[in-house]
Amino acid sequence: MLSARHSVGQGNRWRHGVLALEAALSVFLLSAAGLVAQNLLSLEKTPAGFDPRQVYVMQLRKPYRREQALNPTPMMGYRQYLERVASVPGVESAAMVTGLPLRGTEEIGFRMEGTTLSPPQRALFQAVSTNYFRTLRIPLIAGREFSDDDRPDRPRVAVVNREFVRRFGAGLNVIGRRVGLDRVATIVGVVGDVRMRPLATAPEPQIYLSYLQFYEPNQHLIVRSALSEDELGSRVKEAIRAVYPDQAVFHAMTMQNVFARGVAEPRFQAWVVAAFALLALIIATSGLYSVVACLVMQRTSEIAIRIALGADRPAIIRTVLGPTASWVGAGLAGGLGLATLASGAVRKLSSSVSAGGPEVYAAVAVLFLAVSVLASYPPVRWASAVDPVQALRAE
Repeated sequence: MLSARHSVGQGNRWRHGVLALEAALSVFLLSAAGLVAQNLLSLEKTPAGFDPRQVYVMQLRKPYRREQALNPTPMMGYRQYLERVASVPGVESAAMVTGLPLRGTEEIGFRMEGTTLSPPQRALFQAVSTNYFRTLRIPLIAGREFSDDDRPDRPRVAVVNREFVRRFGAGLNVIGRRVGLDRVATIVGVVGDVRMRPLATAPEPQIYLSYLQFYEPNQHLIVRSALSEDELGSRVKEAIRAVYPDQAVFHAMTMQNVFARGVAEPRFQAWVVAAFALLALIIATSGLYSVVACLVMQRTSEIAIRIALGADRPAIIRTVLGPTASWVGAGLAGGLGLATLASGAVRKLSSSVSAGGPEVYAAVAVLFLAVSVLASYPPVRWASAVDPVQALRAE
């Protein structure tokens, strides 16, 4: 008899240990899923800084023969394209830019004239055409935008964003100040902040140069129009090829598609982690149900005697769930602790920008406890409804 009880006790401890491990793994994966979901929500809620509606994007690469024919001012070829595209019926505005918002762009080093900033500071960089800010509806805060008079033979000018002023302007009016790049440029305007990196939520300093004063053969044509994507695409290509028949136009899409692709990776990560978390939760739930059901079957006669002696429903529940609840609580605490310690690794693996607040872990704990209660409810209900006479007679 003692050997049998010892064997049952050993078996129960083994079951409880596995249950605690399942609970810890489930809570850890639920916390990771919560962190990735919070990151995705943060990315989708962060303002882009521009209006992507009814904006279409196409990529151009100037052929080498045309580039040589237009030397020493090859960017004038893109100006000719813009003039033709802007005259297309249904086009509100059009512009050129070297790097698209939400797709990332290069960084450059610079020095603010009249400051002691050292080493050289870094800022994101784009070369843009006239009407770029108007086309994307980026607000002009101070000064002016670029114009077609900002040609290669004129003094170089620059436009900076609000974050550039906040970080490097030292509270001064930056209009008229000069920044040292490969050539010195005078700041003529300040615009609103635009998200350039899809996984960034904090604003970054940015410098814009006139595309006529900075040559880059790879350009993006952005067009604001109420026309359908197919109709606009065919009209724009006709307008461009009317200027130069061999000009290739490729990678056409809407700016809303650009944004969707920017968060595609975090969204996929959220689905993958959520799937693993759901699987772990199902395993832990089924394990909890099995352990509680097994305990009820093993202790049916004990439960019957307690009920016969007048034990109430809460006392029966404590008898059935007491040891199991302790092991589940230990698994819950272990999973939360592991999730907190490994949050940095989860962020790196999932490209997360959110640190994960206590609300994430609180929500995970509440969810896991709620599922645990539901899993243990059927066997507990059966235990509290045991008929003492029939149970003891069966024994």
